[in-house]
Amino acid sequence: MGSDPDECDGTGEATWRLPANSVERPMKTHIIMDRRGDTRHEFDAACPVALAEAEERFRDLTGKGFRAVALGTDGNVLMRRFDPEVEQTLFIPQLVGG
Repeated sequence: MGSDPDECDGTGEATWRLPANSVERPMKTHIIMDRRGDTRHEFDAACPVALAEAEERFRDLTGKGFRAVALGTDGNVLMRRFDPEVEQTLFIPQLVGG
């Protein structure tokens, strides 16, 4: 693996090192709530493989009834489509009443 910033290993982690004077790209996070608590998936939106996996996770979870909420300092917003620019997305399972 070289110094090409477009290379990635599929986990969302870059396979190259940034120069000491550069700014590191922040990882995006999917937080999935369930009966056991939460699971966090971090991914690098600049990595095409990781981005595709994150979008697939978004579609899979929302297809199963999870609500996706973009968490932010300006408030939280219900998401209808995947947005790779969102820093943190919270997935809340659909509540079943009785």
